[in-house]
Amino acid sequence: MSTVFKKFRTGIFSAGAFALGLATERHFHLYADAPDQPIHSVDTVDGFLPGKPGNVGVTESYTSRIARFGFPTLDSLRSYPNFVVSYDRRNRISNWVMEHLTRENLKSDSYDRKGIEFVEDKSVHHFFRATNQDYKGSGYDRGHLAAAGNYRSNPEHIKETFVLSNVAPQVGKGFNRDKWNELEQYCRKKVHEVGQAWICTGPLFLPQRDPSNGKLMIKYEVIGHNHVSVPTHFFKIILYESRGTYFMESFMLPNTVIPDEKPLNMFRIDPEVIERSAGIILFNRLPRNQIKLIK
Repeated sequence: MSTVFKKFRTGIFSAGAFALGLATERHFHLYADAPDQPIHSVDTVDGFLPGKPGNVGVTESYTSRIARFGFPTLDSLRSYPNFVVSYDRRNRISNWVMEHLTRENLKSDSYDRKGIEFVEDKSVHHFFRATNQDYKGSGYDRGHLAAAGNYRSNPEHIKETFVLSNVAPQVGKGFNRDKWNELEQYCRKKVHEVGQAWICTGPLFLPQRDPSNGKLMIKYEVIGHNHVSVPTHFFKIILYESRGTYFMESFMLPNTVIPDEKPLNMFRIDPEVIERSAGIILFNRLPRNQIKLIK
């Protein structure tokens, strides 16, 4: 065996050992995308590598509660005080947002969001970051994934939801301001009933058959200078426990005007459809046979 090959092979093994050492280390250093952001050292949560938490510190205990049943993926994660984001740099929106919502978050019957501005996520490199200018004149709302109304008990936590990594382009009248808002209200009602819930929300890009050739095609609009992708659909999944049984409710809504007379029940769907479409596995630390699906 040549000396050069020996050195090369040793280098491979050394790199592998180094990677393995990182993977088994109790603490991880994670660099934010933006080069001007500091490095954060945080405890892992069963393989979860926390991301940049904006300008607000995040305790491991709260992140642990959000991650109790696992995350759908571990792609480009960012932690905020009340939710965790998996960010999609290519589409300039999130893959999903996960929340752990309790009655304590909802203890105020009303909240004031006047004067709160949407802000860029400075932890995302500017190459891949959505801006308010992208949405200006687009005809789309900056639709929340983790809803601002979920954190009415704390004005500062309301502001956290206005980061653009928690936002995606949504049709306004007839969707974001109506049926999607109705779904958000339903989730809060369920939390009031059972005490707490885990909520996962995200975009979908689903195929439709092209009438010109009969082929299935995925077509979607992009907006702004940064080409922020407009999802064809959105999903929201709620997991909660009641009387010793876990329940899961899954919804998928088209990103279009939805008539008021259509009930939310029409948009219930088997979670497997969402998982296959989004490329995620929901609450994988809780065996599916221990969950009752509300269909």
